[in-house]
Amino acid sequence: MFSDVGALRAQIRAYNLHRLEDQLVSLAKPCIRILPVRTDDDAVPMGASKFGGHPDVPQGFEWPHWGEKPLTFIGQFNLSEVALHDEANLLPKSGRLYFFFEAAQVPYGKYDDRGRWRVLFVEDETSPLIRMPHPTMRFADSIIPDLTLTIKLLPAHRLTFSSEVSLPPIYGDETADYGITFEALPQVAPATKNDSENPTRTEHDLYWEFYTQSTPEPRHFWLGHPDRIQYYVEWDAVVLSQRIMPEGTDAWGNRVYSPEQISGRIRPEMAQWQFLFQIDSDDGLDVIWGDVGTLYVCIPKVSLAMRYFDACWTVMQCS
Repeated sequence: MFSDVGALRAQIRAYNLHRLEDQLVSLAKPCIRILPVRTDDDAVPMGASKFGGHPDVPQGFEWPHWGEKPLTFIGQFNLSEVALHDEANLLPKSGRLYFFFEAAQVPYGKYDDRGRWRVLFVEDETSPLIRMPHPTMRFADSIIPDLTLTIKLLPAHRLTFSSEVSLPPIYGDETADYGITFEALPQVAPATKNDSENPTRTEHDLYWEFYTQSTPEPRHFWLGHPDRIQYYVEWDAVVLSQRIMPEGTDAWGNRVYSPEQISGRIRPEMAQWQFLFQIDSDDGLDVIWGDVGTLYVCIPKVSLAMRYFDACWTVMQCS
């Protein structure tokens, strides 16, 4: 991520991607970087943005559950703080957004996972708040007949935000989607035998070096291009939330999405979804999503416009 377009251009040139400079700048989207700083929960002002700790909620708030199990509180966003950096003007200017997730099992977002995360929006900022402790879960155990467990409490982090610019990760088979062509770099005489065995480097290799160096970890942020590990998160949100099953077959007999499904339904639906925010695996937050993966929260654009955050879908991707 980059502080502004000028910084982006400077880095493009530093990586000798001059030929692609204007194309890459045209792909850039504004994003809002989330900057967590660990602190005592008591030191976080009531209602301020934070990861972990206990949520600051209105009186009468009901803790979200999956079945009988309380979900883990991941964080709360004071949207009056976030919206100061919302150059795309997509988010509410006020209110609070709460994110709860089943952190112990880490669902990846399939249709039957609905309810294993909750994104809750409280529009009224004037309501008195209470700092609500995590609930306990009581169940019968074969050894201990009446066992009580408290859902994992994540360490508290005060959040601040900065306006930045993001680029997409571009995998080899996706260049046409972005209207970009990477060319081979001029070859140089190999310095060693091992060098001569390496494949020809391309602008794509430079782009990935440039991209990974410019996206510091942990990668928590709002809007812009998701820092996806696999295929488009909007694709996952569409096919998982709508339970779209593959109807085609490849040359090896595997079930795949047919061209008609892709062009006639999935791609058009993807355009109707908005990537909202992502939360990375983070040692400081004491969370690892799958195999060091990332949570991506998406929402239908019409639902975002209506401020209907119950429609959010959470996708987990990992390597």
